[in-house]
Amino acid sequence: MQRPELSLTIPARLHWSRFPLRLALTTHAILLALGVMLAWRSGVVRSACHWDCEWYSAIARSGYGVLVKSGPEALPGQGSWAFFPLFPLAMRLVSVVTTLNVAAAGLLLNAVSLPILLWLTFDWTRKQHGIRDARFFCLFFLLYPLGLWFRLPYSETLFGLTLMLCLTRLQAGALLQAGAAGALMTAARPTGAPILFVLAVAHVLAAMKIDQQNGAAMLRKAGTASLGGAVAESAVLVTIGVSGLAAYMLYLHHTIGDALAFSHVQSGWGRHLNNPLSHITAGMRLPHAATLVPFAVIEPIVLIWAFAVGFRMESAILGVTWLLSVSTGLNSIYRIVPANPLMIVVFWRAARSLNTTWKWGTLGLFAILDIIIGILWIHGKSTLA
Repeated sequence: MQRPELSLTIPARLHWSRFPLRLALTTHAILLALGVMLAWRSGVVRSACHWDCEWYSAIARSGYGVLVKSGPEALPGQGSWAFFPLFPLAMRLVSVVTTLNVAAAGLLLNAVSLPILLWLTFDWTRKQHGIRDARFFCLFFLLYPLGLWFRLPYSETLFGLTLMLCLTRLQAGALLQAGAAGALMTAARPTGAPILFVLAVAHVLAAMKIDQQNGAAMLRKAGTASLGGAVAESAVLVTIGVSGLAAYMLYLHHTIGDALAFSHVQSGWGRHLNNPLSHITAGMRLPHAATLVPFAVIEPIVLIWAFAVGFRMESAILGVTWLLSVSTGLNSIYRIVPANPLMIVVFWRAARSLNTTWKWGTLGLFAILDIIIGILWIHGKSTLA
């Protein structure tokens, strides 16, 4: 797929090159102010830290347990190995530097990371598809209701950050930097390695297309190496990128004798490999079926549409993420795919052609849903677990 022409006609008053930076810096300052609040014993951290946050916090404090039942209020068969190490390591580092407890450090870490994630996503989308209304894109991203997990001590922000860093570095032709970002990505989530292979394949496919004007194909610069060179580059990307996952597997092998413990322990959460359709059918009998099944069904439909309108890289990455998730169960299906920055880009594509009234109406609805979902989270509604 060819990179779209970037010389779009943009009204000067939007100042798209400066507005996102101002917005990101303002958001950054506001979110950093949260760090002051975290220094006191308030209910902020307790209200924000539920479920996975408790696992990450336990790992950040004490490392990975050697017993299967090793987490906070763990059920039989559950273990901390299911949670990849990048986020708890980052929590521990921020905690040491700031002297905050690890959960508060996780909040602060994501507060700092969110504006950077916004900027990287904006930069990728602008170069890949063009952005005429930067104000709408930034507000859409920040108010997106299922972006709740970007503001909580969860790994969504850090994973999204490493993903977008890998994409933007590939887009710029910086292969080694993309590989380093890929290594962090594979250390953040089990979906990181499959996504890395998607990027490698896309890199080769882009090289196979002959650009009529000798311009840049997606993820490649004009005049770069041949198809053979692209294959070699993709091999380098994967080799560097999987080092994050490999390091975690070596750690697990050395510690407990099972390099794939992160996969085997998933059974403690009722996850097992099966046909996605079987999981969707079985999901109709689950307590939260009304939440889980619609997401599992609607997400691939949205991604097929995204592919059809030219958002092929986004749909490929999100499609692999959906397939891996639903192949093992429907748990958290409303978070794993929707709380991905590329999914926000897909929804933005659907909303960008709306007239001004509908755009602002959409943002208003997002704000209301943000408040509702935030209240549900604070009260520990297990629907959001």
